[in-house]
Amino acid sequence: MTPHEIDPTPDQAVDPAVARTVDAVAARAADAAAPLAALAPAGRARALDSVADALEAIRPELLPVAE
Repeated sequence: MTPHEIDPTPDQAVDPAVARTVDAVAARAADAAAPLAALAPAGRARALDSVADALEAIRPELLPVAE
């Protein structure tokens, strides 16, 4: 269970848009990681690089979550 799935107290309330962003990031990560075990090391490195690029692209959305 992720923190935004727990019923927060009023001072811990999470913006629904942030919760959707976290869910989208988690889904992207799961989709990207699923086939990694079947890849050769070079393919795995390329896939992880793609994941890093995707995370960098949504970094502005993630920063408020981290703060």
